[in-house]
Formats: sequence, structure tokens, C-alpha cells
Amino acid sequence: MAKPLQAFAVVSLLFVMGTGGCGSQRSTREEAPPPPVREIDPAAVLESYNQRLVGVDRLWARVTLVVEGADDEGGRFKEQAEGHLQIERPDRVALSLGKLGDERLYLGADEDRYWWIDRIDPDDRYAVVGRHDLITPSKLEAIGLPLRPAHLVELLGIQPIPASQLSAYEGGALIVTRPDGLRMRVRLIDDGPEAATVTLAQDGRAIASAKLTDYETVTVEADRRIHPRIATEIAIRAPEINGIARLRLYEPTNRDISLAAFDFEKLVRGYRVRDVTDLDEGGAE
Repeated sequence: MAKPLQAFAVVSLLFVMGTGGCGSQRSTREEAPPPPVREIDPAAVLESYNQRLVGVDRLWARVTLVVEGADDEGGRFKEQAEGHLQIERPDRVALSLGKLGDERLYLGADEDRYWWIDRIDPDDRYAVVGRHDLITPSKLEAIGLPLRPAHLVELLGIQPIPASQLSAYEGGALIVTRPDGLRMRVRLIDDGPEAATVTLAQDGRAIASAKLTDYETVTVEADRRIHPRIATEIAIRAPEINGIARLRLYEPTNRDISLAAFDFEKLVRGYRVRDVTDLDEGGAE
């Protein structure tokens, strides 16, 4: 004898199927025609995507970064840091990280260079710096990164896409080719203006991917009439890293940002860093 819940489930299924428990009776209703295929205009989708980003030419936010994964010995690790993210599109980036308000790591980039400043050990503060046009995977490895700092802007889904760089719109995704050969796939949420995932590749090699969730409105201090929206939870993966980095943004705001945040020499002086390595000196690979 069937249990009550099982019996209810069987009866419900028969009712939905329209058999009523009466064998193989056929419904005399005509099948409804399939819904018409909705035509999607890629230009309109792109315009909507870019319109969402009006007012995000600058971005300031408090952040937490949680990195978890497996180390070379197979052990698990999980590290958390907090700090601030400052961006001026298209390529100025400043991500400072530490704990309890004591920021000890600084990842940055301006129009020409990228850098990493480490002041975890007060007696062994050091910095590495290099030029964007001379970057190589081995130089990125020297600062422990799988991607260029400026690519963070792309992974956050806050970089507008010029129409000239749109290669196609397929499978609900914008396919973009940047002038430097960077290929980007931006999968949208229901063909709308918000990105669900961003995937980066260069020369046929996957660089990184990000899953974007928890969209919030950016406060634009200079114009409260506009309300751009960005993801505040970004989960980043890269082939070179056996793990995941989760970046959380708080209080995203377009506000004045000091140029000192993107001034490498001033940062080095302010942090009293004496050990500076130029990755491009001597034609280093």
C-alpha cells in the first residue's frame, strides 16, 4: 500500500498528464503553436549595457577579499583581507588590502605601468613595477598575479564596450575583441544590461573568468539623477590558481579620487619602500 505522500504525488502526476488514471486516452485539444522566436538587436543590447555604466567612470568602494583553494601540497587554505578599491576608467586601478584597517598590500596601475607594493614585513618593504606594453606572463608571475591589474576593470563588468569592438552577440553573450587582442565574452542576464559572467582570453589562452551577482546602485555624488548599477559580489577564477577569489564591494560610489592613489613614485615614498624592482630593466622576460 502506497504511503499517503507517495499516493498524493502519483495522483498529482496523473492529473497533470491529463490521463485521470484512465489508460491511454488522448486529449482532443490541439497543441498550442510554439511561441514566435524573439528577434534580438545586438546594437540595442549593447546600448543598454553601456547605458547601465553611465556614471561609473570613477569608482570607490570598501572591499573584502576572500581567497580559498588548495596549495601545492594538497592542503586547503582560506585567507581574508579588507581594504579599498579605487578605479578611474579605463586603466587606473588601486586595490589596497590588509586587516583591521592596516593596509599592507597595494596593487595598482596607471596609463603606462602596473605595480605591486608589499609592506607586510615593516623591515622588508618592497615593490615591483613594469610597463603595460612590455608585460609577459613571467613578469605577472613575479607579482603573483594571473592577469594584468587593468583587467580587473573588465572582470568587474564596468568597462563600456565600443560598438567597433563587438564581434557578435550569440547565446546571450556579447563577444568582444579589444585592440590589444584581448577577447572577452560577456554573458548577460536575460538579454538585459547586467552581466552574469565575464570571461577573458588572449591569444587563444584563457586568462580569467568572473561570476557577477548582487547588483547594487552606485551613488554618483556629482549627479544624483543617474543610477548606474554594478555587481558587488565578484567570484574570480584563473587557470593558474587552484582556487577562487571572492571580491565583495561595499558602498560603491562615484566620487573624487586623489591622483596620489595612482602615482607609483608618491606611493613608494609615502610607504617608505626602498627595495624597488623594475621588471623591465635589462630586457627581463
